[in-house]
Amino acid sequence: MSYCVNCGVKLKNSEKVCPLCNTEVINPKKEEYKPVYSGTIEEYKQINYKYVCKLITFILLIISLITMFCDLLISKKITWSIYVLVSIIYLDSKLSFFLFKRKSIPLIIELFASEILMFVIAYLNNGLHWLLYLVCPFIFIVWLYIILCIFVFSNKKYDLLKRFSVSFAFISILLLTIEACIDLFKYEKIIFNWSIYAVLPITIISTIIFLISYNKKLIDEIKQRIFI
Repeated sequence: MSYCVNCGVKLKNSEKVCPLCNTEVINPKKEEYKPVYSGTIEEYKQINYKYVCKLITFILLIISLITMFCDLLISKKITWSIYVLVSIIYLDSKLSFFLFKRKSIPLIIELFASEILMFVIAYLNNGLHWLLYLVCPFIFIVWLYIILCIFVFSNKKYDLLKRFSVSFAFISILLLTIEACIDLFKYEKIIFNWSIYAVLPITIISTIIFLISYNKKLIDEIKQRIFI
């Protein structure tokens, strides 16, 4: 027994039009319908990141060899091609982010690759002094800040505003440490100056955001205002 799709009256199997409202009878059991979707199922092919990284590394290696060969032809020795070589090694180290699921390993590789790059540049330009006392601490401080931010944001125990406020507050420590390194390099003593002007507003803003995170009523109202 079928029913009219318009008025719901019972229909006989032989009826092609509803006797009450004259709506055409559609009986899926009698009529054959072709599905509107494709019957072909496409398989999702995952990218082979290891192969892609090997291919990129091979291409970069060829570029390095060509560069060194050109340097030998022009200068009769390896000079400027060293900068290209260490830069390519540094770029190749970025591929570790695709090879390791744990982000701590690529970050460690990134730290050492950055330090090696700057060491080679400083060594070739007689700048080991500023490298050891200025650049290396800078790179390590920024790297440590990134590690702390990753640790804070990966902690799902606290809401996003609290995590953001803590990470934002870490910038104050970052700036103070950077100025301390510059002062020790230039004056051999710490004289906080410009970092104070940046630390004060950062501290105030991060504190306000942290306190707002406890006011759920205010947060809900802000979400409604910005349509989140």
